[in-house]
Amino acid sequence: MDFGRKIRKLRKDKNMNQQDLAHALGLHLNTISHWENLEFPFADEKKLSRLAEVLGTTVPYLQGEEAARPEAADDAGAPHISKATLDLEAIMKDLVYKYPDLAIGFRDTRENWETLPENDKESIADALMLAFGPDGYVPRRLRKEGRHGKV
Repeated sequence: MDFGRKIRKLRKDKNMNQQDLAHALGLHLNTISHWENLEFPFADEKKLSRLAEVLGTTVPYLQGEEAARPEAADDAGAPHISKATLDLEAIMKDLVYKYPDLAIGFRDTRENWETLPENDKESIADALMLAFGPDGYVPRRLRKEGRHGKV
C-alpha cells in the first residue's frame, strides 16, 4: 500500500476526516489532501513523526519500511484522540498564535505540572471548563456553597 493510501486508511480507522487530522497536526486541510494523493513519503521528519503519532502507527510503517502495521501501535499505549481533544488542541494553537506570551505560560505549566499544587491544577481545569464546558457549568468545588453561593 502506498503512502497516501496508508494515511487515508489509518485516518478513517480512527474515525477522523481530513479536517480532524489537519487540526490535530496544526496544518491546512489541503496539506492532508495532498499527502493522501502521494505515492511516496515526504522529507519533513517532524511532520512525519507527528503524523505517525496522531494516527497511532510508526514512521517506518508510513515510509514502507515495515510491511505490516505494527500491532503495538494499536494496543500498547497509543491513546485514541477524541474529536473534543483535537478541537481543544486547535483552539489552544489559535490562542498561542494570537497571544504568543501564552506559549511561555503553557510550556512552564507543562514542564512543572507534577509539582503544581493541586489547587492550581483545579483552577486550570475550572478555567477550561468555564470557557469550553456546557452552558451554566459551575466548577464542582464552587458548588459546595450551595446553589446560591458565590461563583
